[in-house]
Amino acid sequence: IQDNDTILSGFPKEFNAWESHWDEVIEPPSGFKVLASSQYSKVQAIVNHDNTVFGVQFHPEVKHTENGTLVFKNFISAIKK
Repeated sequence: IQDNDTILSGFPKEFNAWESHWDEVIEPPSGFKVLASSQYSKVQAIVNHDNTVFGVQFHPEVKHTENGTLVFKNFISAIKK
């Protein structure tokens, strides 16, 4: 994690996440910043500059992703603001 902003708030600097595909975002779209990366993908999590659009390359919904449910809790908190 490069930035614990919004959807990754409360996460440790490193965690294990499940990624079951070979698609990869090479660079974030204009207006987005990278929150996390991995050895497999430079862009694992992103957020736009006004914290209203988020994206993850991994699967937070599976048991293999550590603290995956925290991604959803953080997302819900972010969109309620």
